[in-house]
Amino acid sequence: MANEFLLAYYQGKGHGETGRRTRLNWLPIGELPQSWWKLWQEFLEGWCGAALHISEPLGVWYADSEVLTLCCFYLYENRLIMQQRDTYYEFAPFSQRTTKCFNTQAIEFRDTPLAAQDVKVVDVAYRSNSIYVISQSTMTSVLTGSAPPVRSLKDLYRDLPPEVQRVIGHVEWPQPHAILDIVDSIRTGTIMGVSDGSVRTTKNRASHAWILHAPNGSKLIGRGPVDGISETRTSHRVELQGQTALFLALSLIIQFYQIIGGKLTTFCDNMSVVNKLKNGWQQWRYKHTKVPDGDLQALLHETLKHLKRSSGLSYNTEWVKAHQDDDNPDLCSFPGEVALNVRMDSETKEAYLLPLHMPALPQKLRNQCSRLLLYSSRCSQTT
Repeated sequence: MANEFLLAYYQGKGHGETGRRTRLNWLPIGELPQSWWKLWQEFLEGWCGAALHISEPLGVWYADSEVLTLCCFYLYENRLIMQQRDTYYEFAPFSQRTTKCFNTQAIEFRDTPLAAQDVKVVDVAYRSNSIYVISQSTMTSVLTGSAPPVRSLKDLYRDLPPEVQRVIGHVEWPQPHAILDIVDSIRTGTIMGVSDGSVRTTKNRASHAWILHAPNGSKLIGRGPVDGISETRTSHRVELQGQTALFLALSLIIQFYQIIGGKLTTFCDNMSVVNKLKNGWQQWRYKHTKVPDGDLQALLHETLKHLKRSSGLSYNTEWVKAHQDDDNPDLCSFPGEVALNVRMDSETKEAYLLPLHMPALPQKLRNQCSRLLLYSSRCSQTT
């Protein structure tokens, strides 16, 4: 209902208009605007009396309908369908020809999703032991089932935008007990994150790999291609994507297990990337997304900002010399971060076996940088 009509009712003035202007004049999907919410709040508290005090908005707007009760109705041909949270019910019409009057007995609706042009959002009224359709929106809507439940880290990864999944790469999901070891090491500050990258200029290929490693050996590993045209797939970009993927994976763990105050140390063999992480992009601005690696810088910058704000995560990034196994292949003689860097170098070679790069992706990410800022809008995805 439009603002002026609601206010008129509240002030006792009323109006005589009928049709769509008085009903189903709904906002787009999303949060109720503050000005509209204040009006609703004043109306509800005034209507119900001093005993009702509403401190927070009661709900949001879904599928072009206002659902403070998370209940809305749709008309499909001559079938009335009600959505109650994540469940759908159908009410049978009194006759095969009517689209206005329905029985009150609800039957669970199990049909396949309906085409948008066939579904209308409606207002209903209950009187004389029947349900009546009293107004029909000119807008259409599609009945969609509830999103698959999130029961694991893998489910969070599944719900990420494809572009972000591409940045993280292919993940080897460990057993649940190993994930819990990683969670504990994040909480205690003993987790270690190491990444590496590889560029094969002659073959026009590039890849990255990363690992989150707990002291007892439990690990989460990811690897994947680095996208872009040949000129942009530099050693800086592949190393930057490795660290970006590492922190994105870390953010999924922190989100799923609700970790507060975690700490970790990451290692990278590219000094430029290390300096960016150490300095926290103090001079960074979104105008810097015009540079070839701006898409990854923006994503990593926003991910770190969200992690610090939402969970209090603290991190430290250090440089590690690359290819130390060239003169000494005995990995057991190296510190942990060196051995893991050597292993990630090997993993980048395995990543070349994954699907080829997508040359158009970096330009898409630069043009739609806000879509990649995972936590500026949802999580959110989420994530």
